[in-house]
Amino acid sequence: MAGLKKRGKRYYEQYYSGKKRVVRALRTASLQIAKEKLRQHDSARFRGEEIVQPTKTPIGKVVGNFVKNLLAKKRDRNVKKDIYYLREAFGPVCEELKIKNEKISKNGKKRPAKKSPEPIEATYFEWVRTADIAAMIADQVRFKGIKAKTANRFREVLVRLYNWAVKEGGVTMPGNVNPAAAVERYEETIPPIRFLKLDEIDMQLKALAHLPALLVMVAIYIYAGLRREELFWLTLGDVDLEAGRYGMIRVQAKTVGGEYWQPKTGKNRGIPISRALKSYLDLQTG
Repeated sequence: MAGLKKRGKRYYEQYYSGKKRVVRALRTASLQIAKEKLRQHDSARFRGEEIVQPTKTPIGKVVGNFVKNLLAKKRDRNVKKDIYYLREAFGPVCEELKIKNEKISKNGKKRPAKKSPEPIEATYFEWVRTADIAAMIADQVRFKGIKAKTANRFREVLVRLYNWAVKEGGVTMPGNVNPAAAVERYEETIPPIRFLKLDEIDMQLKALAHLPALLVMVAIYIYAGLRREELFWLTLGDVDLEAGRYGMIRVQAKTVGGEYWQPKTGKNRGIPISRALKSYLDLQTG
């Protein structure tokens, strides 16, 4: 059985391995936590398991490496969203989280940054607790009035961060627990679906009759359901009027003017052209 030993304000465990006395730091000044760690270590030694001590890694180092990993695997556009959540959670703790292009006002002065709730305060990544993450998200809800979906997005990004840190980042968490995963999710409400009625569609398209190019664009949005960016990147080569009954629009990865683009989902797809949409395409091409 091991015993507790106190040096200054910190606690240590002391036990014998054969005839050798071992003294190991428990890295806490709390007697209650020290007793719990001692109990866990005694139980692990009884089972013959290796005792792995938590690491102490600066938050900026872990988060910075995580962002670099994201940039190597995902598109910059998507990584920027994750960077926003990480910056709000921890503050600009590394170069990767600092704002690169600060907004300049007309008089040449830097525009003051929008106020945000206080980020999580901790020196080391392993010291962040579930309560710290829950409080940070709650502050975002109160201070900025973010919706439940956005609050859950904070949780999701931090869960991925801690999973990566343990699996690939060389971090050992106390008790091998992901503190973000234990945060309770916010209850999301289902937003109402709005759509145009047939008479409203006719009214909108008739109002654009004198602008043929814009008329066709709006007809594609309505009848094909393309995202705004997908239509911006659409080329004549993506429209195949020979495929299917009335033709096919192919939303696919491509390089245009030396710039590469791919769909938001990262997957190509084909969209059948309806008879109604075909009539508007004929107006433009005919």
